[in-house]
Amino acid sequence: MPHIEWQILVSQVGTFLVALFIIWKFAWKQLVKMINDRNDSIKKNMEYSEQTRQAAAKLEEEYQLKLQQIKEKSTELINLAKAEANKVRENIIKKSQDEAQDIITRTKEQLEYERQRLILELRPYVVDYAMRIAEKTLKEFAKDALQKKRFEEILTALESSEVREKLV
Repeated sequence: MPHIEWQILVSQVGTFLVALFIIWKFAWKQLVKMINDRNDSIKKNMEYSEQTRQAAAKLEEEYQLKLQQIKEKSTELINLAKAEANKVRENIIKKSQDEAQDIITRTKEQLEYERQRLILELRPYVVDYAMRIAEKTLKEFAKDALQKKRFEEILTALESSEVREKLV
């Protein structure tokens, strides 16, 4: 067993107690203050970190809300644009149909005008041709009627000459 030297042990314990008293008298308050300051600093940093985390979560919620609002707004704008495009398309179609109907009406009017103009322009020629045809037909008819009359006269003359010859 080792031997303990009491004198050295007492002097070391005394030195330790003196050193502890000096530290307690001059440095203890500053050490406690430094430890408390460090604890306060750590607490503040943790509180700041928690506040920052909560602020980040709140910003994330606001961001998601804004993102949802933007999506809804863009959908609404797209729907409005589609509706406006449909209105424009319907207006264009209606305008085209109206213009087509107007063109058809004007074309019919132009055709009727041209038909009337042609009738007036061709009337003298048609009347002239009709008169020529009638004249030729009448001449032929008159010739035929004249020829028929002469034929009947000849027949009558022949019949009467045959009857006379028979009688003679």
